[in-house]
Amino acid sequence: MADGDVRRLCSPACGPIALFRVDGDFHAIADTCSHGQASLAEGWLEGFEVECPVHSGRFDIRSGAPLAFPVTEPVATYPTRRVEGVLLVIVPA
Repeated sequence: MADGDVRRLCSPACGPIALFRVDGDFHAIADTCSHGQASLAEGWLEGFEVECPVHSGRFDIRSGAPLAFPVTEPVATYPTRRVEGVLLVIVPA
């Protein structure tokens, strides 16, 4: 993935995940907007903020924190790790 890219992943454990690459680092958040049924992977990324494509609310991809109305609830975040050239997204069991 190049900087600024996003991928949508599917996890049986926690559902869809949006994976972002910014400044060489990877950030993983729950893909579904906390305001409604919209994919954040289909949103617009600017710096560390992703804008929901439906509601225009924004989230910090590092913390999942809501940054702009109408979103008021955070989305889940998932730690990432690189192990021997493989990127892992750590999800709850």
